[in-house]
Amino acid sequence: MNNDKIKEAVETIVDRYKTADPFIIADKLNIDVEWTSLLGAKPFAKTNYDGDQPIVMMNERIRYLPSRYYTMAHEVGHVILHEGLSGYYTGVRFGHSKLEHESDVFCRRPTWCLVY
Repeated sequence: MNNDKIKEAVETIVDRYKTADPFIIADKLNIDVEWTSLLGAKPFAKTNYDGDQPIVMMNERIRYLPSRYYTMAHEVGHVILHEGLSGYYTGVRFGHSKLEHESDVFCRRPTWCLVY
């Protein structure tokens, strides 16, 4: 997906939900968020699926840090941009980098800065 389409997706979501807070957006999209101890400093978060239901596992170590917003926006990006690709995401080595890059572009849109 190209950067313009990703930017358009962010603008549509923020306009639809009247917020750039990725935690509120996750709630509106019925994305479960669970704070848990993930081994080590990284990963900051990861998205899993229970059937079709996305669950974002957030590392407890960032719970009270401002970076939690960026991290959550990145994971929401995976859910929105890569819907239905959880098997692809975990099973393809080079596709993984492409999907990570797209989610990074998603959470780097200027709109997310409004959260801070």
